[in-house]
Amino acid sequence: MILRAAHIEDMDQCRYFWELRNEREACLMSRRKEIPWEVHTKWWWETGDRRWLAVDEVTGDMVGTLRIAPDGVVSIVVDPKLRGLGLGTVMLQEAKVIARTAGFKHLYAEVAAENTRSQAAFAKAGWCPVLWEVAVG
Repeated sequence: MILRAAHIEDMDQCRYFWELRNEREACLMSRRKEIPWEVHTKWWWETGDRRWLAVDEVTGDMVGTLRIAPDGVVSIVVDPKLRGLGLGTVMLQEAKVIARTAGFKHLYAEVAAENTRSQAAFAKAGWCPVLWEVAVG
């Protein structure tokens, strides 16, 4: 797997980000609801987020996405058919390299307490938990 920069002009890449973002398990684990295409395309064009596609080196197929926001917040989504194979860990390790090159000092991610798969991927990639959460209402 390699990470390739996503191009803002490429609407196929935009659609892939949207499809993964709205995939049922991804919505549950990120605690976000599905978003309409129009909202997503506005985000695609108007944010300063940096985006990468995880691509299978042999087939060239897209297998996941990585995003780093200007404030250092990271999000990843692995294609549902390929979850559990360690791709998320590789993407998170690469995110550190990319961020260092881009001048970031820290990266952050919000991982839901029930998202044990992501927690494991972040831990394997050398990330540390720094926030505790409790539901109060």
